[in-house]
Amino acid sequence: TILIYPEQGLGDAIQFVRVASALKRRGASVRLQCSARMLPLFTSAPGIDQLVLDTAIPSAIDYHASMIDALDVLYHETGQIEWGTELFRCDTANVATGYLTVSDALIAYWKRWLDQNTTGKRVGINWQGNPDHHADLYRSVPLELLRPLSTIRGIELVNLQFGYGSEQLDRCDFIDRIVRLPDHVDTDGGAFTDTTAILRNLECVVTSDTAIAHLAGAVGTPVIMMLGRVPDWRWLLEGTTTPWYPTMTLVRQQTLGCWDDVIANVCELL
Repeated sequence: TILIYPEQGLGDAIQFVRVASALKRRGASVRLQCSARMLPLFTSAPGIDQLVLDTAIPSAIDYHASMIDALDVLYHETGQIEWGTELFRCDTANVATGYLTVSDALIAYWKRWLDQNTTGKRVGINWQGNPDHHADLYRSVPLELLRPLSTIRGIELVNLQFGYGSEQLDRCDFIDRIVRLPDHVDTDGGAFTDTTAILRNLECVVTSDTAIAHLAGAVGTPVIMMLGRVPDWRWLLEGTTTPWYPTMTLVRQQTLGCWDDVIANVCELL
């Protein structure tokens, strides 16, 4: 029996929860301890035998490790080549469904809402991470720079920015081309539950390196991620694809601080 738990941010938790299925395949009984607001989303993660609140004292276990530490141990156990297959496996017959989901009823609810409030192909946008992050200056993109996306014929932008950065909407002069979701998103069912259902009803997501990028990849939604010149370690230093998420396309900044070429490439992809 092994107890695993998140070590860092929400994006890391979404990305690394897949270690549960790797442990399960090795014969372990896997318990995941996390916050109450993440429990509803992680009920769909494969390989988890029991979810435990982070405020509870877990019953007897044989081992415990953070998700990242568990990945590290498995990496050294198997070696890089074999571990590549383990690490990126989604435990699903269809890559497009990803490894996290919510109820069909919730997905249908948001489909109805979006059908009533949009007309074009729906593209979600997310631009700002936590400003307290040590590298946020290099990863977040001002909303104003996404203006060219709003001029692309046939698509409709859907706001996926909640909390930090959402104040930029109030001074955005192309706000009439952005669909704003109701205030009750993710307030009733737990963190990211409504957002997951919304993502399942979008054609694509354009985002900076935030938790939304991980969530879109985890649910199998096509996602274009804008990366700064020196990205986080998990995205490596080159390439337009990542084995972490089969539906993700990486667009890399060529000059530090300059997003113009990135936005131009995103527009071309869209």
